[in-house]
Parts: sequence; C-alpha cells; structure tokens
Amino acid sequence: MPCVPRKNITSDERLGDLLDKCVREHPDNDAIVYVDRELRLSWREWGAEVDLVAKGLMAMGVNKGDKVAIWAT
Repeated sequence: MPCVPRKNITSDERLGDLLDKCVREHPDNDAIVYVDRELRLSWREWGAEVDLVAKGLMAMGVNKGDKVAIWAT
C-alpha cells in the first residue's frame, strides 16, 4: 500500500497502523506540506509528533478505546 490519500480504510485497519507503515516504508518522504506556513514534515517527523500527542493524552489519563475530540481554530 503506498502512503497516499485513500478513499476507504477497511474495518480491520487502524489509523495508527497505517501511519506506522508509512513511517517505516517512507520515513524521509513528505507526509505534510503546508505551503502557506512553509511547513514540511516527513513521515518520520509526523510520526514523532503523533507519538508526542499520544503520550500527552495518556499522561492525562486517556485510555485505549476512549473517545477524544480535538477542537482546533
């Protein structure tokens, strides 16, 4: 599976697993490009950011299966 936008994710696929696969298979390829803010993150960098957020949520007591909403403006 290439690390490109897909229309469907099957029920046996988890988002975290898909991210891990992209980090493993294409660590230095672009994952996020935000031209207006001159931001560019590789899959490796994006994976590290996701890990930091996950660790922060766990430190706040969020557990596997908990639902989390993120409101960003």
